[in-house]
Amino acid sequence: MENRMQNVKLIKPLVVGTYAFLLSPQEKKKYGNMTHKWTCLVRCPESTDISLIVSKVVFELDPSFMYPKR
Repeated sequence: MENRMQNVKLIKPLVVGTYAFLLSPQEKKKYGNMTHKWTCLVRCPESTDISLIVSKVVFELDPSFMYPKR
């Protein structure tokens, strides 16, 4: 098990964003009333690996979505 430092504050800028792509007619038939494919992201602006400081990300969508907490 790795040693963790106690009482250390780490400040690291993160970028949170989304990409959306319009579904093709074939994909719309497959997914019903969906119109877009969405991708959410969290990354470091310098494109460095953040897996050492971020172990989990939860996105909370509007409650009208099925499974709004992802």
